[in-house]
Amino acid sequence: MTNPATPPDFQTRLLDATRRILNETRQDRICRPLLARQKDVEILPFLGALQPAYFFLGLNPAGYQVAPAPAAAEDYLDYATSYFDNPQTDRASFAPYLPMAANHMADYSAFGQAACVSFLVPIVTPKSSDVPPAVTRACWPRTRRLLDALRPNLILVHGSPAWKFLSGQEAGEEPAPLVEVPDSHRAGLPDIYTRLDADKLPFQSRWEGLPEEYRPWLVPLLHLGGAGASKEQRKKADAALVEVRRRISSPAGVASAGPNRIRVRRPGS
Repeated sequence: MTNPATPPDFQTRLLDATRRILNETRQDRICRPLLARQKDVEILPFLGALQPAYFFLGLNPAGYQVAPAPAAAEDYLDYATSYFDNPQTDRASFAPYLPMAANHMADYSAFGQAACVSFLVPIVTPKSSDVPPAVTRACWPRTRRLLDALRPNLILVHGSPAWKFLSGQEAGEEPAPLVEVPDSHRAGLPDIYTRLDADKLPFQSRWEGLPEEYRPWLVPLLHLGGAGASKEQRKKADAALVEVRRRISSPAGVASAGPNRIRVRRPGS
């Protein structure tokens, strides 16, 4: 699915954003202490499709086991887009949120063609708790460039640290990256999932520093790792994804980008 809101020169923008993340992250004085604590640390701007129907945005690639990533942006794009072709690649946390996921558990390339996994902080660490809030704030302008290049229609924000930062609930972050957050969503993720029905979870928002016409749909998700959501929370998230796909598929559900259908094809179809 190509998003009509995506700039026609998105490949140039994407190369520039990727290059800045790869180069400037290592030079950032706030990021250097975190980098120095690890040996052979990897920088991962994103993994997956260049024009994704599903854009997963979390804090950082915590616990990822990856081959050495290229340092040149042009080489990194090839590395990122072919990442899910490898049958050994772990996509278990993300695949269930794509439609017909049960039909794709052995088809890694289909996932990579439909989805992109990205991070507020591109630094691989053993645990997400290793990332101080100051590093998230320092990395955000570079992540925003990446978002500006890709401009996905649907962003799945997962994990409390990412959600608190983006929605402006973290002290010292002014203005908040998300410009329009419903009052009902100005809370922690467990509280949101307790209070809101599934159809109230998706919402549209503008982004600080990005064009006003770019207003993607967002769905907050709880932590996707081993200590993830409960069965009831997961059912609510599934229902929210069904609802947001319906809204995006309907012309009335898209404020500025026009109708876009989100589909994942069956292998071989």
